[in-house]
Amino acid sequence: MNVAAKFGGAGTSFVLYIVMARTMTPEAFADVAVVLAWLAIASSVACFSAPLVLVRYVPDNLIQGRAGLARGVVQVAFGATAAFAIGIGAIAAIAVLGGIIVLPRDLPRSVLIAAALLLPSVLLLDLAGLLTGLKRAAIAELLVNVLRPVLMVAGLAALWYLERPPLPANSVLMVYLTASVIMLVACTTYALSILPRELVQARPEYSLRDWTRSAAAFMAVAVAATVSERIDILLMGLIASPAEVAVYAVAVRFAQTVVVAASAAGAVMAPHLVERLEDLLSGRREELQVLIRSTARTALYVSLIALVGFALGGPLFLKLFGAHYTKAYVPLVVLALGQVVCALMGPAAAVATLSGQPSIAITALMAGIVVNAALNLLLVPTLGANGAGLATASGMICASVVAWARTRQHFLLDTSVFRVKAR
Repeated sequence: MNVAAKFGGAGTSFVLYIVMARTMTPEAFADVAVVLAWLAIASSVACFSAPLVLVRYVPDNLIQGRAGLARGVVQVAFGATAAFAIGIGAIAAIAVLGGIIVLPRDLPRSVLIAAALLLPSVLLLDLAGLLTGLKRAAIAELLVNVLRPVLMVAGLAALWYLERPPLPANSVLMVYLTASVIMLVACTTYALSILPRELVQARPEYSLRDWTRSAAAFMAVAVAATVSERIDILLMGLIASPAEVAVYAVAVRFAQTVVVAASAAGAVMAPHLVERLEDLLSGRREELQVLIRSTARTALYVSLIALVGFALGGPLFLKLFGAHYTKAYVPLVVLALGQVVCALMGPAAAVATLSGQPSIAITALMAGIVVNAALNLLLVPTLGANGAGLATASGMICASVVAWARTRQHFLLDTSVFRVKAR
């Protein structure tokens, strides 16, 4: 069900990107892509890994009868991340309004809107983490990543009627802000309605030292993962033309359909893995091995289907965006192929992080970032979007192989789809 919800989110995102590409100039489309990439990194910092902390500690405390600690971690997670988001957003706004950051075109106004977007974006991430911890990952995906793009498409349609294309970047971001606020209200209402009675009625208890230690480790993983996913767009924004950035942004959006397979299966796996951590520590790995391999194979099968679909139908799909975006086909196929190779290695980074060894994920992601950034700087000036696709695929594969090897060595678990005996 969660995989289906993930693909529903990817499908609505496709429609959203088609509407954006059809109603914006390539330059404005590129500006939105770069601003959203920076917003993703800011959100990763501001949320202080609260979603992972909620996934880690809410089900663990509930299953062990510690409802007070479960309630406490929910309160601390939401309170702290809201404060961080407001602080970071205020700093960004002051930097733009005070002239500390000088930006071209109408990007200053877009950055101010992105600063306002930070709080609802972070709270939506927290709610998704809470719902995942309560084994409602599919509902979280539906609310955050399916209905929000639907609202945005409706908003852009209304904007098209009122303003007529081409739409400026700041108007599109205002639609994004409005849709995020609406979905924040909807997600909050649903989360409050399904909270376990014992959690609601419990007196909150706190284990700040443990939570902060875990949050710091998780945040390092989350920030590294976010930078790994966005470094290509950010570097292209610096060294490539807006037209090339726009082409590559479309390829990335399509290729992320492959990512959703792994993340969907991983989201389902996470609470079940947390419940079996004691088995892992005591050396009872058989059930965990079955769970992890099943997760890896599910991600691989869906990834292969997506790759074949892109390879065969990519030219047709890309025509929907407009003639300018047909050049996204090569980087799209390269990125999708890279994600299939990553799926072969399984959810190693997630397993290591949730099992108390986030340094494994950080090391793997940093290795991937270095490869990604170095190859982007080398290839983009001559190959443009195609070079960015090669660089990013290489970085992803490097990170997945390092994470798989180190997780296998440390936990004696093979996260891949293969049956390689760990020593």
